[in-house]
Amino acid sequence: MGWNAQEQYYEIATVAGPTSRIYARGLKASEDAALKARRSQPGCPHQMLLTPNPPHHDHWLANEFPEDNAHPDHRYIRTTVYDNRAALGEAYIQALEAAYPAGSVLRRRFIEGLRGLSMVGDPVFGGYFQRLLHARQVEMHPAAPLFEGWDFGHGHPCVV
Repeated sequence: MGWNAQEQYYEIATVAGPTSRIYARGLKASEDAALKARRSQPGCPHQMLLTPNPPHHDHWLANEFPEDNAHPDHRYIRTTVYDNRAALGEAYIQALEAAYPAGSVLRRRFIEGLRGLSMVGDPVFGGYFQRLLHARQVEMHPAAPLFEGWDFGHGHPCVV
């Protein structure tokens, strides 16, 4: 019983039946397709827990674990970095908040635990948009309707 460093699993005794193995390791990109085959030992109940940073919406994990939990026998549970505050500590969380401030593309994934908005490809407005020049907070009248307008021009992209 205990940790098997060579195969990266914990082996634990169960109340009735054989021992259980809990594999605790990161996956390489090439191992994605092999996960379903890992729960194949007959005669034993199986459970697999995956704890990735939230991938984009068309990633295989998003299909296997939809946010509405519509896939039978699969359960999607979203957590934030704040849910792990006791293990991570305040200093680590503050460093993440500084690295991914409000409005940062990766804040959704690394702090809020939300899917989507990964940093893939080249930005459309690379070199044009400057947050300090083009973005600011404005006060809203709470009873007034909110309208949004987008201009995707390369010279002066704008959302009003």
